[in-house]
This record gives sequence, C-alpha cells and structure tokens, in this order.
Amino acid sequence: MIFQELLDRYYPKAQKAVLELFQAADANQVNENDIFLIIQNGHFEPVIARSRKLNGLDLSPYVFGSGSVGIKEGSTLSIWFEHYITENIIQGKREDYYRWLKSKKDWDKEYNVKMQYDLLFYLRFWESEFVLKLFRELTLLAVGQPYNWHLTIKGYQRSEFIKKKILNKLKNVSPGFYRYINTIYYPELRNAIAHTLFFNLGETFTFDTFEKTHPRRSMKSVELDIITNKVFALYMALNKINYDLNKEYLKAYKEKHFGINVQVPRSWDRNQLRTEWIKVYNKRWIWYQTWAKHYRKNFSIS
Repeated sequence: MIFQELLDRYYPKAQKAVLELFQAADANQVNENDIFLIIQNGHFEPVIARSRKLNGLDLSPYVFGSGSVGIKEGSTLSIWFEHYITENIIQGKREDYYRWLKSKKDWDKEYNVKMQYDLLFYLRFWESEFVLKLFRELTLLAVGQPYNWHLTIKGYQRSEFIKKKILNKLKNVSPGFYRYINTIYYPELRNAIAHTLFFNLGETFTFDTFEKTHPRRSMKSVELDIITNKVFALYMALNKINYDLNKEYLKAYKEKHFGINVQVPRSWDRNQLRTEWIKVYNKRWIWYQTWAKHYRKNFSIS
C-alpha cells in the first residue's frame, strides 16, 4: 500500500541517492554525453542488424529510444506503476489507516488483496530488464567505463547481476545509493514472493523459509509496506531526474548546429567508436544523418 506519509519521508532520501549516482556517472564518464545515452536508452538492435545484413538496408543497428525491451516494459510496467501510484495513495497517517482497516469485518482479507499489488510491484521492479540495465549503465559510467551499447543481462540470475554488476561496484563511488538499495533489495524477499514462500501475521510479512543459521534464509519477517514505499520513492526519483536531464539536453541542443555528439561503435568493430550527432525533429530525438537525408527541407528547431 502506498502512504503519502511514507513517500514524504523516503522520497527525499531516494532523490538524494539517485542524484549522487547520476552525478558520479556524469563526473566520471569516459565519453562526453554518455549519460545522455542512458536517458535515451541507446542500444544495439539485433533485428535491425540481421535485416541490414540480409537485405542490404542502409540502417544502423545502433538506436535509441524504447526499443523492444522498452516498449514491452513501458506498456506493461511503467503505465501500471504510474496508475497504481497516483490512484492508490493513502492520505493521512499509516497507523490511523491500519486502525481504521482493522475495525472492519474481515479486514485481513482486504489487506491481503492490497498486499498482493505491493508484492507484484516489488517483484516486477527488480525483475525489470529495463531498470537493471539502467542501473548497470550508470554504474559503468560512475566507475569510469564507457557506455555499453551491447549491454545484456542474459546469462545472469537477477540477484547475482544486482550484487556483482551494480552494488559491489558502487560501494565506494556512490555510497549513498549503495546504502539506499541495501534497504530495499532483498533476494530472500524476491524469492519468497516468486515462489509463494510467505504468510501474514496481521500486517507483518513473514517468511516460510526462515532458518536462523542459513546465510540466504535468515530473514524472519519484514514490514512490507515500508520496503515497497521506499521502492515507489526510488521509481519516482528516477523518473524525475530522467525528465530533468532530458529537459537540460533539449535546452543545450538548441545552442548546437549538429545536435548532441555521442560515441557509437563502428558496425565492423564494436571496440572502435565513431562520433555521431543526435538532434530534435518533431519533438523527437533522431540521428543527424537521418534528419539530413530525409527531413532537412522541413527543418525547424522544435
């Protein structure tokens, strides 16, 4: 359940953690505007690469925008998240809400239904390829490595990817973000949700797998609404900084003739980079070459 009281408490902390990570990425990026590629989701599209090879089409497999993953998750994840957040925020104090809820007959059934939405949100956020790729790209920039157009999480368990490819790398370069994630990401919780290894004692989420001496089963119970509201706050903070950065780049673009310069792998050798420019046409970012070839006669800065 989403409580305005908890969002008010945790959003500033989430925002501070996210800002710290983006600042580290911006300060340590190897190539100018690599961070721009993060907010535009620059990626390699295998379908285009295969079509170009088979049909001789003059298309670059290096693209930006939603892509297949973004379209899939944007239509099923982001829209649902935003609707759920805006339509289900509970005003007033959390303790007052629970007092009111428990005064109702069969209150525990209503609570369990609402809790299922929180469980689904938590699971889908941490299973999201789009989210994990975002965190990994930011991590790469923060530790002084270039943007990875070919980044994939295939072959990794989600928990392994989060720990080894994100958290372990950020402990020193973005300690605030590292600490915040460690208060909301628990592999035990993810596994319990995915495999229904839990039960409720009142409003307390209790693990069915608890083993005091087991390193991966040592969690006995959690206050689920605290954790999920922290994740909601993180999601909102990510959206806010993405919006703000895109706005800044739009402003900077208007002062440049060719647009925003970025580094893109060469088609025959991904380890070699070439400079390309991205500009705005009809309120959308497109390759400068695409604009010059197809839209130059209709040019206007928008």
